Amino acid sequence: MIRKTGTRTCFRFFLVITRILKGALFYHGREQRGKVKSNLNPCAFSLTPWLQPGDPIEFGRKTVLTVCCLAMPKSPANPGRKRCLLTAVFLACPVASAAAQQPARSYQKPLPKTSSPQTKSVIASDDIQQLLAAGQTSHNQGRFDEAIRTYNRVIALSANQPRTAATANLRIGNAYMAQGKFGNAEVAYQRAVTLNPTDADSYNNLGEALGELKQYPRALEAFTKALTLDQKLLKAKYNQAVSYDRMGNFRYSEFVFRNLIKSNPDYSLAYDGLAVTLSKAGRAKEALAFHEKAIALEPREPSYYFNCAISYLMMGNTAKALEQQEKLKVLDPAIADRLASVIVKHQM
Repeated sequence: MIRKTGTRTCFRFFLVITRILKGALFYHGREQRGKVKSNLNPCAFSLTPWLQPGDPIEFGRKTVLTVCCLAMPKSPANPGRKRCLLTAVFLACPVASAAAQQPARSYQKPLPKTSSPQTKSVIASDDIQQLLAAGQTSHNQGRFDEAIRTYNRVIALSANQPRTAATANLRIGNAYMAQGKFGNAEVAYQRAVTLNPTDADSYNNLGEALGELKQYPRALEAFTKALTLDQKLLKAKYNQAVSYDRMGNFRYSEFVFRNLIKSNPDYSLAYDGLAVTLSKAGRAKEALAFHEKAIALEPREPSYYFNCAISYLMMGNTAKALEQQEKLKVLDPAIADRLASVIVKHQM
């Protein structure tokens, strides 16, 4: 069933086509083309200039007819002319009616889901932080190769973040140090200070790796650089004193340790370091007071008991060394066993 609106629309379309055909007959053979306007508001179209074969006639929002019968023959008395035109109109009317009944459809393509640069940055940052945490966990559990692989992933993701890459290299160096691979550690620390030349910890750790490689002058340079960047970095000052000790310069080592104790009287590591230096310099009896001070400040540190026992052995007091071993059995059985081996060798 066709609604009234559809019938009215079809009729109006028929009138439009009729006027077009009349205009075609009237203007046929003339040199100048005219203009045909429709007063039908629902159609609201105008034909300027005159329609040509293949031109579309728009009815509202739908194209309902393509002009195919306006190429009139030169002879005005062609009996098949009107029949051909009317056929085109009647074929177009159902289309116009159907078009009038169908509401206009609109389709808007959904926008693709994209992430803003800030969102991508946050996601990348979260991934990096998770990787750093995972690498540290692997290191703490003794899975050093896995930790190094994880940190290398962080470096790959941090092409535009040199400080983050420096942190990853610093931790790679720590993993190599824990395995005793001091050459690899040096390379990693050197990369860290290159990426972040303002990081005092990286310079300090570089100095430690160089010290293990017996490159003491370079180690001292690294410790000095670390202290220049951070004067409160006590371990860098401690490592300076240890480097002088290893070089056999006990007096200067003692001088650095005493200054460190003077400025930081609660720094237990400085007391222990001074005691070791004095003991190596043949002053083991004088060293005992500093051993005891270090243990008093940090009674849960196994290395302090071990070093104190060595000083007793250098004094020839094996009984006191065995007392330190008994205390170590509670704190760290592995170090206690190591001390036992040293005591046995000393007695031989």
